[in-house]
Amino acid sequence: MTYKDKITFFYALEESLWDDKVEANHYFATLSILFVILAGSLNSIGGALQSMFDINVTPSLFATAAVCLYVWGLNVAESIVACTDGLTALWRSLLMLLVVALAYVGGVLLGGILVAIVCIILFVFACIVLFKMLLGTLSGSGNTRWKTEDGEEVHGEKLWGSDIVHGDDGKDYKIKDSWGM
Repeated sequence: MTYKDKITFFYALEESLWDDKVEANHYFATLSILFVILAGSLNSIGGALQSMFDINVTPSLFATAAVCLYVWGLNVAESIVACTDGLTALWRSLLMLLVVALAYVGGVLLGGILVAIVCIILFVFACIVLFKMLLGTLSGSGNTRWKTEDGEEVHGEKLWGSDIVHGDDGKDYKIKDSWGM
């Protein structure tokens, strides 16, 4: 399978099914399928975002279904124009209907998986940050200049939750304020 067959997977499927009976655009059906997957994912992720962050980004299920039906209709029109006989156009249209429905369901499932993966990553990140905070190794302000109690300036890193700066020269200094300069 060549690279072009991979990025035009539906056209490659059509070539194997109907050979010379269909002269469709190489990219249109594949892009239509990917668009429907995206619409399904948006429905899935939109509901999760709305429940987690109280933002209304969930598209209407009716509108999404109408858009998917419109995309399928465009592919039916392409089938009518691109097929050599009516029976092939009918079979291609029915195959496209099945693929669009499966792509939407797959998009909904992939969207849910994506939300789950993002939640797991955020949970792991939060656990790592909390663990570092407990150990005291999380930098508060990064590597900046600080004013010590003696009035001199040191360049170094302040540990989170303390008033000690570990200077670039390897010494520890007690600082006057916690704001840096």
